[in-house]
Amino acid sequence: MSKFKQNNLFDIQVFVLIYESLNSTLVGQAMNVPASKISRSLKALRHSLDAPLFIRKQHGFERSPLADEIYPSMKKIIQIAESCSRLNLESDNTHKKEIVIACPPLLSLKLSRLLQDKATEHQKNYLFNIKPCTGDVGSLIKQKEIDLAITHRAYNTEQLQSDFIAEGESLYLVGNNSHPIWETVNPTALDNILKQAYIVIDMPEFSDPRDPLEFYAKDQGLELNIEAKVSGLADLSTLLETSNALALVSPLNAITFLNKNSDLRSMKLSQEQQLSLCQRSGLPRHYLTKRKQNHQIPSWLQLAITQFIFENVALKP
Repeated sequence: MSKFKQNNLFDIQVFVLIYESLNSTLVGQAMNVPASKISRSLKALRHSLDAPLFIRKQHGFERSPLADEIYPSMKKIIQIAESCSRLNLESDNTHKKEIVIACPPLLSLKLSRLLQDKATEHQKNYLFNIKPCTGDVGSLIKQKEIDLAITHRAYNTEQLQSDFIAEGESLYLVGNNSHPIWETVNPTALDNILKQAYIVIDMPEFSDPRDPLEFYAKDQGLELNIEAKVSGLADLSTLLETSNALALVSPLNAITFLNKNSDLRSMKLSQEQQLSLCQRSGLPRHYLTKRKQNHQIPSWLQLAITQFIFENVALKP
């Protein structure tokens, strides 16, 4: 360990998080530090070991054999440090700290399970309370009723900070398996979709005041036939299954859930179709929003949420 005498715990934490995520941008956002500081930490470790840890690729990093070799030990160091911190901060180790996270309902599927697994991995005793994201989420964070939120707009104020995660780059048309639109030459053509009954998915901050398809219909001089407005995945699935209405869905985890229903079918819109649809509203943007002075939320938790959202909305290379 004498090789690391010039390094600190921060350098080791940077290494562990980048090893796990292979994305220095997400790590910097989660740790709330500039990219230059992440780069300096990696450089310091590389200098101490006199060998490369990661190989930079077009879409992130690739682990070196040395990184694979030292990761278990580095991870253990972080876990021990976190255990010591927990002993200092908590007088009762059996007490569960509640962390309230606001998330758009269609994005929250499996988030709680992921965070519980991460907490177990880091030997933390947290109670994660996942709530639907609403239009007043900024005020709720300021009032300390919510700790973290996945929002569709940035809240960069004196009290709040929003870190950009990704745009929603994939969009799917979903409907009943027997819907006549699937028999057309191009089911995902926007003009075809406009002729059908439509289910609006409520996305606070993005679909306010109108869904992108409503804007598109208005620009074409048409009135969109809205059958229902929903926010939950279960309600959406039931409506799609029992009606001839269609919906446009973005998150990959939501599409995976809906595709398990044999009565439903989905088809991805082309990038050109999606850009045409969102020419007024823009693609939905996703941010991790929090209070600036909230130091009780660990960086590994923020990184886990950021990765979860990124993997569900960003277009895969």
